[in-house]
Amino acid sequence: MTLDIKIDIWDSLRWLTACMLLSLMAAQLVIQQDYSRYVYTDLLSYYLGLGFIAGIVMSTVSDRLHDKKQWFYIVGMAIRYYAGFYMITSGYAKIDDTFFDVSLTTYNQVMIDASGRDFVWTFFGYTYGYQAIIGMIEIIGSAFLFFRNTKLLGSLLLAFILSNALLINYYYNLDRGIWTGSLLAISSYPIIESIPRLFKFFIQNKSVDKISFPFLHNPKLYNALGILKIIVILGPIVMYLWRMENIEKWTRHNYDHPAVGAWIIDEVRHSTPIDSTHTLPKFKRLLLNKGRRGELITNDTTSGFEYIVDTTYDQFEMYNFYEFRDMDVKGKYIIQSPDTLLFQGRNQKDSLEFLMIRDKRFEERIRRLK
Repeated sequence: MTLDIKIDIWDSLRWLTACMLLSLMAAQLVIQQDYSRYVYTDLLSYYLGLGFIAGIVMSTVSDRLHDKKQWFYIVGMAIRYYAGFYMITSGYAKIDDTFFDVSLTTYNQVMIDASGRDFVWTFFGYTYGYQAIIGMIEIIGSAFLFFRNTKLLGSLLLAFILSNALLINYYYNLDRGIWTGSLLAISSYPIIESIPRLFKFFIQNKSVDKISFPFLHNPKLYNALGILKIIVILGPIVMYLWRMENIEKWTRHNYDHPAVGAWIIDEVRHSTPIDSTHTLPKFKRLLLNKGRRGELITNDTTSGFEYIVDTTYDQFEMYNFYEFRDMDVKGKYIIQSPDTLLFQGRNQKDSLEFLMIRDKRFEERIRRLK
């Protein structure tokens, strides 16, 4: 008695790989909806288990499908389109200089206090040119994934970039490289499905047949689809720009005001009423990031805070100090020179005045912030 199921080893491996990659994509889509709700490793294990089961099932019924080539093509197209959409937005963020967003606080911290992420983000974000080249390669590789004649080249380009990123993420303990490893596996599917042809051509030194596609044999329809793909490729960029514009409107409304930067505090003058219970810490430096977050450095400690600048009336407010809960600084700034500001105002009921001198060591980073 024989089991009436014919299993092709290579097709079985393709189905298993494709189903597990689809499960990786599903896990990433779920985790992006709510980072705080799920543990990525647990979710990944669950989805990979489902993908493995689905791959086994598809391997056993593969020969019963009406047109197996069409199914493989559809699955492969879904995988590479997902990788293309994701990586093209990642590449654009690097070109837009918003991917490695390093704060002045991170630049100011002592190296022994820096995390692996701080090291990596500071290194790649320190200069624009390096990350822009990476971003350009990602965009080119992603665009190649959308076209069947260039998908292998696009996969190779992305594999080159993501392999390096995987090693960095793993050894610098950035989620142990799990997320990047998932992206690498998904982006590498065109390479995986080309293994028999590559082996035959490079190892066995044999000629390979021209690749045939199960859809759109009409050249005119294929050309029309190519134009449609170019339009689709621009979609993620437009969505990314729209999303970034909304984020900037919501959280980064302090744009291009003169207070952004790193400042040395000098000539602090304040008067404390007799009935005041507030003790003013000894200001040393102020770090004002682009946005609403800042950091006050004193002789004894460092405290984060939030701030607002009104350029219409030259008003400046610092509040919600993490280490100094009784501080609430309000007043106005006077521009004495491009590198010098004079603050005049109050801390609660106490009068307060100090000079802000720009720290030149942060000059390159400040230029990038503006």
